[in-house]
Amino acid sequence: MRVARWVWVGRCGLLGFVLLLGIGGIGPFGERAWGQFQPKEPHLSLTVDIGFSSRNIEESGQVPGGGSFSASGTADSVPLLATLAYTPIPQLTLYAVGGGTSLQINDFDGYSSNLGGTYGGGLTLSYNVMPGAAMFLDGRYLRYVTDDTVVMQCGGGVLCPSGTGETITWNEYRARLGVKSRSFVSTYGGIQVSFVRGDDHINHFQNTGSPVTFSIKEQDEVGVFGGVSIPLDPLRRIRFFTEFNLFDEYAIRGGLTFALL
Repeated sequence: MRVARWVWVGRCGLLGFVLLLGIGGIGPFGERAWGQFQPKEPHLSLTVDIGFSSRNIEESGQVPGGGSFSASGTADSVPLLATLAYTPIPQLTLYAVGGGTSLQINDFDGYSSNLGGTYGGGLTLSYNVMPGAAMFLDGRYLRYVTDDTVVMQCGGGVLCPSGTGETITWNEYRARLGVKSRSFVSTYGGIQVSFVRGDDHINHFQNTGSPVTFSIKEQDEVGVFGGVSIPLDPLRRIRFFTEFNLFDEYAIRGGLTFALL
């Protein structure tokens, strides 16, 4: 575990919890403020955001000629995403995600990719539990594919190519259960469970010189999240948001949401 990562994201998490407690707006005032600026259903919105995520992963599989291989490392990604969301009724939101993600795993022979195509989607169910507050359940799927050329350490008298192609396919499944304030300045937070199922394809593996594909999965599945959404105009048609994640992944992201309809 990287100490710097704990310190950096821990500070973000502390700030996030202070925001959640300090400006939640849960209560009659928050409900009145929300009512003045609540968008009508159905409505359409576009969110553009960028973030940084770091999580522990492991990979394993069989190598050519028999035997097994396993390794672990820290996957650092930078997603640049756009989300188109449609809310037909207040209790349901459907959304599609697209964009690009770069991936770096120093423990995997210095793997470092450019932006790889990213797509996915999900839905959010919400229910008002008290004046000014709603509980929500969110499920999302995200997939991206990245490529890099790495130099592998070889032995056994067989020379590896000066650079061999490596492709990582990343499938991420995430479920969130949380509470959000229905106020002009909205805060939210809760717990999340996430799983990673991916493949690491290497064109020439070490001293075998043969292609191989390993399976990738996460090491930690359960975490927490929190965030705040702040309006930038009186009609709440443009909002800035920032959020953090801890434990299953250590992440922070921010962006803008535009009301289109």
